Amino acid sequence: MKDRTHCFWVSLPFKKVPKIMVDECLIMVTACLNYFPNKKGISTTMSPASIVLGRGKIDGNNLKATFGRYYKVYSGTDNTNRERRTSAICLRPSNSQGGYYFMNIETGKKIHGNRFTELSMPQHIIDRVHALATAEYAPDLDEDGCPIFEWELGAPVNNDDKIFPNIQPVQEAPDDESEDEDEDSDEEDDDEDSDEEDDDNESTSSSS
Repeated sequence: MKDRTHCFWVSLPFKKVPKIMVDECLIMVTACLNYFPNKKGISTTMSPASIVLGRGKIDGNNLKATFGRYYKVYSGTDNTNRERRTSAICLRPSNSQGGYYFMNIETGKKIHGNRFTELSMPQHIIDRVHALATAEYAPDLDEDGCPIFEWELGAPVNNDDKIFPNIQPVQEAPDDESEDEDEDSDEEDDDEDSDEEDDDNESTSSSS
């Protein structure tokens, strides 16, 4: 999941992004994985999305937008002077007919669009994305421009980590033999104490 998510971020110019972009990217990656059969799954020919949701195969002809890119989305008209297009950042496909979800640059909210045009990313759009992220106190992206994955708050996922960072090694329970030895040693100590008391009593009676 981590490596597949990085593929969408390395080419983007952002230093930080709003939470909605990270969430929607993870939803998209998960959906893409579910569209393909799993070699270790219950079927090698049918995908999880087909088995559970009844969805067919992906039609690549409908994949016309790219996550994180800048688009002008047609938002319809109401016969006023209001602008008919909305500046937005692409999030993910919304259906199999070519619809997409976008993030409105002005509000930071998710919108839907079927008609859109990709444009080059100007600096003021990058600055606006950074401003939306700052307003949410979003953390900076890593040195590769990708979200930081964490096991928990303050414990980042590292490819070199072999185990969960805060899991303590399990201590082995004492064997029955060691418990028996401890009991035997305790009994021997009690016997020695009783013998010493008997010797003291005998010495006291002889002196009297």
